Amino acid sequence: MGLYLGVVVDALMVMPKYFFFFMLFYLSTLQASDQEQIVLANGEWLPYLSKNLKHYGVGSHIVSESFAEVGISVRYVFLPWKRAYESSKKGKYHGTLIWSPSKERKQLFFFSEPVVYGTSVLFKLKSHHFQWQTYDDLADYRIGGVLGYSYQLEDNPNIRIIRIPSEIEAFKMLAKQHIDLFPSDLDVGYATLHGSLPDSVVNVIDYHPKPYNVTSYHLIISKKVKNAQELIDRFNKGLNILKADGRYDQYLRDSRMGGYQVKKKETIKGSIK
Repeated sequence: MGLYLGVVVDALMVMPKYFFFFMLFYLSTLQASDQEQIVLANGEWLPYLSKNLKHYGVGSHIVSESFAEVGISVRYVFLPWKRAYESSKKGKYHGTLIWSPSKERKQLFFFSEPVVYGTSVLFKLKSHHFQWQTYDDLADYRIGGVLGYSYQLEDNPNIRIIRIPSEIEAFKMLAKQHIDLFPSDLDVGYATLHGSLPDSVVNVIDYHPKPYNVTSYHLIISKKVKNAQELIDRFNKGLNILKADGRYDQYLRDSRMGGYQVKKKETIKGSIK
């Protein structure tokens, strides 16, 4: 009898501890199930978007955190770009990220405020000091460009692009002074430098502060989604919170320093949509 009572007492003493943990688990599960969720088609465009980066890249991170601020969780489905766009256009997913504006897209989707700005600059050696105002001022420089990429600079007939297999090789050639300038998106360029190249290259390269092109990239929500405009409005509200408290700028700084790379010196590839 004494042994039986001891077991009962021990069980009663232990039960509150397990009951407490059970209630914590139950409440957290309940809260997660109550949270609104949307599904967005995503793709590969480093450093902004990738299933192989932390938080799926800085662009995905900004979108996720902006929605989290207004009580919405995001699930990403990674697809080839054309399928991501077409599936979202039909309303299979709520929307997709991140896209530049066009007449056709604005007819089919609601656009958020800019998630990021793609700022195209001329990378150069730190020791190379020059000024330019028009494309004609660049005609005498050896300008590198990745095979298969189109550059706004090519609209000038006096500019010849020296084609190079990849961004990585272009930066190596720039460091060795085989080319004078390399046009690239600012964030893609820095992600390439810090993610794939040694310090001997990174430390000698910077960029001219005058951009040659700036493009805004947005979250887009299909107009076939019932509450599409409401989702955009809520996203914009969350995005403004991120900007106000400094997280937005911090995320971009982290990305430019390679902070979203899962593996150090991982090969970076990307193209502008």
